[in-house]
Amino acid sequence: MDLIDKRKKLEELRKEIIEEFLIKGWMDVWFYPRHDGVMGYLGTQDMVFVGLNPSYSCFPTQHDEFFYNELKKIGFQNAHLTDIIKIRSRCKEVKKYLRDHAIFRKNLEFLLREFNIIQPKIIVAVGSKSGNLLKKNFPEKRTKNIFHSTLFHKKDTQLRKAHTRI
Repeated sequence: MDLIDKRKKLEELRKEIIEEFLIKGWMDVWFYPRHDGVMGYLGTQDMVFVGLNPSYSCFPTQHDEFFYNELKKIGFQNAHLTDIIKIRSRCKEVKKYLRDHAIFRKNLEFLLREFNIIQPKIIVAVGSKSGNLLKKNFPEKRTKNIFHSTLFHKKDTQLRKAHTRI
C-alpha cells in the first residue's frame, strides 16, 4: 500500500472513529493534527508513537510544540501519532474508559486497524501506562517505551538507533 492509499485509509478510519464515539456516543474525540511540518495522525511512516489518551488542553501547548519539534529534528515528521483511547478524557474518565470493557475493546480495535494500515516496524509507547497496555494487548508487536521526561534527551539516541536497526 502506498502513502496516498495509507492516508486515505487513515482518513476513512478517522471518520469511523468520529461516527462511533462523537456522533453515536456524544464523546469528544481528538487526533494529532498536521502542524509545522509534522503529519500527526495522518503520518504514514513505519513508526507509530502511541500515547494513552487525548487531553482537554488547547493544541498546540508548549509540550506539543516540543514534541513536534523534536520529531522533526530526528526525521520522524511523517511518523503516525495516535492514542490508545481516542476519546478526550480527564484522569478519572480515563480510568472509567479502561474499565469499560466495550469502550476499551472498541478503542483497541481502532488502534489495531491503524497498525494494519501503517504496518509499523516499531511502536513507541509514550509513557509507562501506554507501554504496559500495548504490551498486554498487542504482545506480538515490537514496542519500545519512552517516558515524557526523557522523550528526546539529546544524548539518548536509542530511538533513532532502534528504527535504523530494523
